[in-house]
Amino acid sequence: LGLTIYGFGHQLIANFWVADDFTVPAGGWNIGGYGFYAYQTGSGLTSTLTAVHLIIYDGVPGAGGTNIVFGDGATNRLTSSSFTNIYRVVDNDLFNTARPIMLNDCKFDLFLAPGAYWVAWQTDGTLLSGPWAPPISILGQAL
Repeated sequence: LGLTIYGFGHQLIANFWVADDFTVPAGGWNIGGYGFYAYQTGSGLTSTLTAVHLIIYDGVPGAGGTNIVFGDGATNRLTSSSFTNIYRVVDNDLFNTARPIMLNDCKFDLFLAPGAYWVAWQTDGTLLSGPWAPPISILGQAL
């Protein structure tokens, strides 16, 4: 299918960020934290990920009029990091185990009122490769 991207760089040391938008419905959300997925090539099954910085915006990051609702680019919000029993592979190399994906839990308490938001995050680790944010992929489907 030509799905050849292993992941997206979001390295703290390079000040790279990845972001995703979401909408909070009527009534708002009480958020107890976030879980972010990342890997470092060759890490083994013990996580080498050491930090997650996150920012929640009330609009597109970097756009005029957008405000920070929560977080910053300096506070390490990582509370735990563990192997997900999933490996990042591409469609022509399904049994490669060089990229074990870790779940990075970040715990905090926050209420978000209804509206459109963006979350941006970056990750740090102890290895030279990455950290990388794996894309969503479904076996047999080119999205």
